[in-house]
Amino acid sequence: MLEAFLDAGNLSDGDVSQLLGMSHTLESDHQLATLLERIAREYSLSGSQITAYLEAASTIESNHQLEMTARTIIERADFTGEQLDLVLAMADGVGSDHQKAMILQAVIDRRDLTAGEVDRVLRVSEGLESDHQLSATLMLLATEQDLSGSGVSGVIETASRIESDHNLASVLVTLADRYEIEGTARARYRELADGMGSHQRSQVLAAIVR
Repeated sequence: MLEAFLDAGNLSDGDVSQLLGMSHTLESDHQLATLLERIAREYSLSGSQITAYLEAASTIESNHQLEMTARTIIERADFTGEQLDLVLAMADGVGSDHQKAMILQAVIDRRDLTAGEVDRVLRVSEGLESDHQLSATLMLLATEQDLSGSGVSGVIETASRIESDHNLASVLVTLADRYEIEGTARARYRELADGMGSHQRSQVLAAIVR
């Protein structure tokens, strides 16, 4: 029924809002995700419509369907801070490291984050257990965003969770290539470098003195 309503085309803003409000009646993750993604692709959502979309999407239990639905709206809408919090809460609840990282990376790639938003992205990133996914997310954050001093410190501290010397070194060198690392952040950087094998340690320390 709802898809038929959407198939009719040329919906008004009121019609779109009504459709979003009714989407929670769909029982299947696939049906709900398909409907939401079609709405986001075919109509420019704004304001309360984005909130309604995110609230409906948050009920999706499938990691894959949730990721796809989240990325569809991230790539097409301008969020308020409160709406971004809904997106990050969705990412935080995803059980798959791959899907969680894909949502976070879409946010990082699409939005100019404030210092407070960077902190919230880092908190969700701490839930990534995969060294590969965590390092990829942190490197994207370092290169796509203009981090403050506290943001740089936050990336270094979050990177300390990485067990692989190779992945940790990649994050630290990426930071050192783009930012001046000073004070307590520099001390923490060196501390992490000192815990690495000789090859990665030399690489990381050389990057900070360039």
